[in-house]
Amino acid sequence: MKRLSALLCSFFCLCAVISFGGCKLNLQSQEDIKPVESAVKVSSAPFREKKKSVIVFRPEFKQAARYFSYLHRQYEGVDSLLLSVHAGNSTQSELEKIADDIRLKIKELDKKYGVLTVLLLGDFKLIPAVKYNAADNSTSYIADAGYGYFGGSPESAISVGRIPAKNPEQAFAVAEKFDSWYGDRDYRPAWPVVFMGGEGLSGQGLHDSELIFFRLQEEGMAGPEAIRYLGGVGGCNEERFLKSLSWDDAAIQWLMVPGSDGTLKFGNSFVNSTDIMSLEYKPGLPIVLDPYCHLNLNKGDKDQLSTPEAMLLSPGAALGVMVGGNPVNESGDNENIKAELDKGTLLRVDLSGRSLFMLEFHRAYFSGKLRISDALTEARSQYAGYEEKQEHLKSDILADFVFLGDPTMSMPMAVRTESPVYRGLKSVSRCMSANDIATYPANSTITFAMPDNSIYSSVLVRVVDRNTGRTVAENTVGREDLFNFSTDTPGRFMFYSHPVDGPLAWQFFDVRGKAYAGGNSTVKPIIKSGLEPIKYSVQVSSNRIMSSAVSMRKRLEKKGYPAYVVTSVKRGGKPWYCVRFGEYESIYKAQAASSGYEKTEKADAKIVRCKIDN
Repeated sequence: MKRLSALLCSFFCLCAVISFGGCKLNLQSQEDIKPVESAVKVSSAPFREKKKSVIVFRPEFKQAARYFSYLHRQYEGVDSLLLSVHAGNSTQSELEKIADDIRLKIKELDKKYGVLTVLLLGDFKLIPAVKYNAADNSTSYIADAGYGYFGGSPESAISVGRIPAKNPEQAFAVAEKFDSWYGDRDYRPAWPVVFMGGEGLSGQGLHDSELIFFRLQEEGMAGPEAIRYLGGVGGCNEERFLKSLSWDDAAIQWLMVPGSDGTLKFGNSFVNSTDIMSLEYKPGLPIVLDPYCHLNLNKGDKDQLSTPEAMLLSPGAALGVMVGGNPVNESGDNENIKAELDKGTLLRVDLSGRSLFMLEFHRAYFSGKLRISDALTEARSQYAGYEEKQEHLKSDILADFVFLGDPTMSMPMAVRTESPVYRGLKSVSRCMSANDIATYPANSTITFAMPDNSIYSSVLVRVVDRNTGRTVAENTVGREDLFNFSTDTPGRFMFYSHPVDGPLAWQFFDVRGKAYAGGNSTVKPIIKSGLEPIKYSVQVSSNRIMSSAVSMRKRLEKKGYPAYVVTSVKRGGKPWYCVRFGEYESIYKAQAASSGYEKTEKADAKIVRCKIDN
């Protein structure tokens, strides 16, 4: 104890008091911290960064501020400047003046030392958001981002985070949670990313937050080992949702879920902030990226925690949350994510706004920007580049973001893998409408098969009702299988297919009939599904002119071949009329028939799969 006291007393206190508009801002460096009545850890780790973090806090949050300064030095090698705000019971206008003073002081510190990050301790009532102007001075914003933005290019902005604690105890508890996580994070050399989707693609359109997951897979940034999926179409329920927030094998999550003041919604399930606050700590706490909630800047006046606040303040949920903005437009659709489909198969996903910013953050993370502030800087820079090319990308998207957490902290290295492109199963049945979502009549057999050149031996297929999120059929489909599905009741469905050690794919189709009423029928549908083996045939010619194909068929029939004509129409093209013969149960029998034809007729032939290569 004497040795510890001697060590602690070796630190001296040097405090500069700056007065602005009647409020006091006390500035301390981490090396200036003198231990007081409550024991706070003191780090002797070397500083590895030239720039410093700035921690802004009320005097009653002093111990929590010192704890965060310890974390910065001990685990990140960053020196901290502690900026104490003596505001008292200030009026709204006084708080606005205090916010301006804090911003000016941070600007001064950045010029003198270089500021890496800013951390605000306290909710918006204790440390208000600050008003600032856009780069062209045409628009004013009120946001946390203003504490780190002083004009110029977006990448020059300092990353700002907030611990939205209503009292010192909550802030101190979050620091303890961070400390525990830093101590535990090395038990795995690499971590997967768990993505949690929202409504299970249950809307009329496909402008759902889960589509961003497809975009990540599409770009090959991370393969199946790096990104795991858990969401509405995966059969997620409240219990699984809450458990995922404290899994011991997930370090960072995409959680893009619509939410209100105190509730997160995914599929037909809800989780409230009270449930989140009851979670217990586990080693693999995630970083949560963007739960699609609008964070009210005046929320400090309310007792109820928002779900983003609860995730950060909870002992067993997130270490960081990105939040802010409105994910829907006036018609109620998500305007940031657009999908291009062909016969229900996702071909491409285009992003804009906040979703594009989140994608850039993810790119930066996988490129090695492990510190949150570095990834944010890279994302802002890339987004600004898009903004110059596309008028609809506005800078207020960035101003609208609030990062709950400490941007000084680093995320663990994620698993880095790449996987081949997988577009899902091939549609075999002729559909009524092939644009966007494929449409089939009720009671028809809808057939799907693996592509002929698939590198995967089998895929797990689930058919999900897009209206309810319920799985209505499930099978493992191999290369030699046809998957058949039928229902007597109109509805909206989705194939959720997943190869072993491969990426996910989503395909969408609607079933319509006379009773179609938007998929809201109360009649319990009769659904049938199953597998049948693929059969093979020998194709001897293909022609643009139908009469020529018919003549070829007749000549073959005269020679004893069981010939027939199949019409094949490729996307956007004219029909081909293919002449084939036979339906063989194995490819070996088809090969023998093909060899016999070539030897006898002195002509080329090829083997095709019946019903599929049409």
